[in-house]
Amino acid sequence: MTGDWTQRARSSQYQAAAEFIKKMPVPIITIPGNHDIPLYNFMSRLLRPLANYNKYIRKLTKDCYEDSELAVVGFRTATAIRSVEGRLLKSDILRAEKIFKAASPQALRIIACHHPLFVPNHGAEIRPKKLIPKLFDLRPHVILSGHSHLNWIELVNPGTDQEILHISAGSATSNRLRGEENNFHVLEVDGKSLKIETYFLGETGFITREDHVARNIQFHRGGNIEIQKKTSG
Repeated sequence: MTGDWTQRARSSQYQAAAEFIKKMPVPIITIPGNHDIPLYNFMSRLLRPLANYNKYIRKLTKDCYEDSELAVVGFRTATAIRSVEGRLLKSDILRAEKIFKAASPQALRIIACHHPLFVPNHGAEIRPKKLIPKLFDLRPHVILSGHSHLNWIELVNPGTDQEILHISAGSATSNRLRGEENNFHVLEVDGKSLKIETYFLGETGFITREDHVARNIQFHRGGNIEIQKKTSG
């Protein structure tokens, strides 16, 4: 879950989120989003921006996950100073470097963050820019992000040995829609293969759409990514 558990970081909203997490039958990997930091309580925002997040969410979740197929590291891009713009932390990069180095050579290396580190057809939309090369040096296969309320899948640095598949989640449950129906991605990992399907909210619930394309991705040695597309049924 790439952030924004709450709308205004209130205790009641965090309590509801905690009850939701307790019902989940699988481990939850999460990092806070900009809405998980108080907006109107200036003192809390400045001195204890993640007090409620730590109290209700952090103790029930993890910010990284490792097994033989996956190495996932959460980056905390939300900041109390700039709510819209994200930031990279050197500590997150060092933590990812350690986890990725210890992971199985066959594992998919994934970074999960709230703010998109890249946006379609643009460079980095995050600060500080000097840490962007360090991000590429980590050689992640996939970046997962939220924040934009739009679903898109973008190949970063195509044709180089530092290709990254950047996957942005749309709005699953929020009514803050930006021209899309509520939707979410499902990723299925099998070795260095990744299948991505997107589910949209219809009259009978969340369904795949016939006009939408499912993607089968192959990650090859040397960094090249092959994307095959097929129509969902």
